[in-house]
Amino acid sequence: MERLSGRRICPDEHIYHIEFNPPKHTNVCDIDALPLTQREDDTPDFIEKRLNAYHKQTEPLLKHYEKKRTLHSVNGNQSIEKVFKDIIKSL
Repeated sequence: MERLSGRRICPDEHIYHIEFNPPKHTNVCDIDALPLTQREDDTPDFIEKRLNAYHKQTEPLLKHYEKKRTLHSVNGNQSIEKVFKDIIKSL
């Protein structure tokens, strides 16, 4: 929940995370100094709905593709650079 609800975005769609990729100044975009906001779908209520939908609709697909050995997993709890490298490596 903490990771998902920490996203902040400026009107020009530059994206930050309050813990993992924070702006230099709280709630201000580093690039264009516009105010950062939290998207409506990044609030705990919406995230809970998204997670419930994931478990109900997406999780069964993971099992299906695991059986076919066509699923590649990447640990998203790493630095952005490491996640990117792991995705490229997986492809």
